[in-house]
Amino acid sequence: VNCCVWLNIALLASSQRRWRRRLGTCSATAEGHAGSCDGKIGAFIDKVNEAYDRTHMAFENEFWISKMGCGEEALRDAKLDLESFLTDSDLLEETMQCIRSGNASSEQLATLKMFERTFRSYAVECEETTQALRKEAAGIEASLASLLRKAQVQVKIDGRETRLTPEDLRAQMGAHASEETRKLCYRGLKSIGVFVLKNGFPELVKKRNQMARLFGYSDFYDYKVTRAEGFSKDELFRILDDLETHTRTLLDETRAELVKDSGEAVLQPWNTSYMLASDVTRRLNQYFPCENTLEMWMNSFAALGIKFRGGTLTMDIFERNGKYTNTFCHWPQLPWVRADGTWKPAVANFTTSVNP
Repeated sequence: VNCCVWLNIALLASSQRRWRRRLGTCSATAEGHAGSCDGKIGAFIDKVNEAYDRTHMAFENEFWISKMGCGEEALRDAKLDLESFLTDSDLLEETMQCIRSGNASSEQLATLKMFERTFRSYAVECEETTQALRKEAAGIEASLASLLRKAQVQVKIDGRETRLTPEDLRAQMGAHASEETRKLCYRGLKSIGVFVLKNGFPELVKKRNQMARLFGYSDFYDYKVTRAEGFSKDELFRILDDLETHTRTLLDETRAELVKDSGEAVLQPWNTSYMLASDVTRRLNQYFPCENTLEMWMNSFAALGIKFRGGTLTMDIFERNGKYTNTFCHWPQLPWVRADGTWKPAVANFTTSVNP
């Protein structure tokens, strides 16, 4: 949920300000805010932070369970609870009353503006038509995601028929010495695209675009970019077009150099990653075995002076059937300080798909 980012930022910002107030720049407690800080406004900010922290945490816990392939039953209800919070018109109205009062300190006002942006983004989505479209799209998306988590492709590897996940196929394309095998794996990946088209993806795009146009956007991509980044899809494309124009010569030169070193075959999609992985890289892999990954990672954190301070990092790094295939890291809970001064440590969930 993109606009959750703004409430996360607001929660973190107000938390950091509490640390400064405790150091004497602005004395504040749960009972009241001294100096330039308004007590009622501070209490409202605390209330929103606590409610958001609780609701967002519940949603992220169910999101994690679902993406790890351990059950989807409670995710829908948790998502509806989070959206109910974000679309609460009373919270938007109370936010605006705090802003209009003129009593907020500059720090409180910055937080309130973040609340306003979040609640306004969701307020328009309460309309019956858009809510119906959102639910229809969510149903298609959930069904498609469930199918994709179970997707496997049958490919002949070293003379044996083998069922491979998308991650397996990509791994074989980057490591298998046989070009024919790499080509078969590439075709297997392409077949997943055909599978998606036959199982609801076009209908999902149509529903999302229909909803976005009701909000006045050209399509769903324009809607997401504008909400998340603050500028339109057209502006994003201008930025990307400029980047492509200024890097085109370098790309052409790099491709020509690759052909010179490895032949025309290097430009085939099933060959590029394999041929770019030099012999040195493959020989170095033996010194970085998968079984030492966590130990090396934690030792790196310690050497950098990174402290957990009671935080929790949950990791699910090995591939298995039914698990979400993309790497991601979510923060169900940011580290922050409550109004009473108690510390709430961070909670993070990290996943990738390693095939030892």
